[in-house]
Amino acid sequence: MSAKHKTQDILESWGTFIDSFQEQNKRMFEGMNRDLPFPPTMIGDVFIKASKSLMENPEALVKAQSDLTQDITGLWEKMLSGESEEVQHTPSDKRFHHEAWQTIPYFKFMKDYYLTTSRWLQDLVSQAEGLDPETAGKVQFYTKQIIEAISPTNFPMTNPEVLEEIVKTQGESLKTGLETMLTDMKSGEGMKLTDPTQFVVGKTIACTKGNVIFRNELFELIHYVPRTKKQYSVPLL
Repeated sequence: MSAKHKTQDILESWGTFIDSFQEQNKRMFEGMNRDLPFPPTMIGDVFIKASKSLMENPEALVKAQSDLTQDITGLWEKMLSGESEEVQHTPSDKRFHHEAWQTIPYFKFMKDYYLTTSRWLQDLVSQAEGLDPETAGKVQFYTKQIIEAISPTNFPMTNPEVLEEIVKTQGESLKTGLETMLTDMKSGEGMKLTDPTQFVVGKTIACTKGNVIFRNELFELIHYVPRTKKQYSVPLL
């Protein structure tokens, strides 16, 4: 096949994909709203309570905003000056192991900005006073979920590993990934972490007799029948 025909095939393939993507875009958001284990209004109510609490201490809020501005300004100055100091992330955090996060100014600044603002936000919500323990716990939990969701590693154009693969495969990796996402959306079962067709009881996965001893909207707790003579005194959950 000539290079001209190959390029034409790629363009036509992408055109078909984009048409399909637009058709499925609405389904994606509908699926996200349906699959959430808690209603979006619940999250809003929790943060409204936290915001009211923080507004009752305007001096601390102004200081927090000033500290964030100072930290971000410092990041800009370090990037422009070429200084090597960076915001440290947890060693177990595998999101930023790629060398580009340490060596390329664009990605390095993006990582440092994300880590700085994330820690600032977590510290800020932890200062909310007058909240009952349950609400305070929800604020911390939802904040952590939001922070992790907006990590630059979760988006193709701000993830150096994804960009490398896009270049290496001439865009095929991105196209394949998005097509997989659309397939998940069409199934009506939300995003899948694995291919369910690859699991067959007795062939690719074992089968042990058990009973469901607890069930709620989020999970089922199954008590399996022991298959060995000795077991741990405390069961594995």
